Amino acid sequence: MPGTHLGHVVGTLLDGGPRYGTGTVRTEVAGRAAAVWDVDFLKPDRWRADDGTERWACDGSVIVTTGAAGSVREERPARAGWVPLPLQPFFPLAAPVWGRRGDDWRLCEGPAAEDGRLVVEVESIRPAGHRGRLVLDAELGYLTALLLPGVTVTVTAFAYEPPDPARWQT
Repeated sequence: MPGTHLGHVVGTLLDGGPRYGTGTVRTEVAGRAAAVWDVDFLKPDRWRADDGTERWACDGSVIVTTGAAGSVREERPARAGWVPLPLQPFFPLAAPVWGRRGDDWRLCEGPAAEDGRLVVEVESIRPAGHRGRLVLDAELGYLTALLLPGVTVTVTAFAYEPPDPARWQT
């Protein structure tokens, strides 16, 4: 097992994340039905996530959200530090869990080795008293789970293989 000190965790996250690949992510948010997202990375700054009713896509400069009928719901400049919820495991520094100004969570315990993964406990800043967990695959450099009260994001599959370019044409 790689080092289990906080510096190792942060260093892994700064260097990690997918350069390309495909996978599946499950999101559960209180008050909404669970969603299963297909995620593709053509490059670190070109990605998309699609759950069959909504699609998020980034071409490196603009993030676009479209509905099932293909209508554009939102368009925003791609900027460091923000990605939609289903992609936060792959860009973990974008998750609001590090105790920065504007984050709702901060690290409180860990990391600890558990089943070949590193687990870091987090606690809520506002409101105080809630606990959650980050589960990190240190070798791959991304979170396999973000477990917070009312929000669960789990990577159920991921492969470092080039996505089918034909899928990017749709």
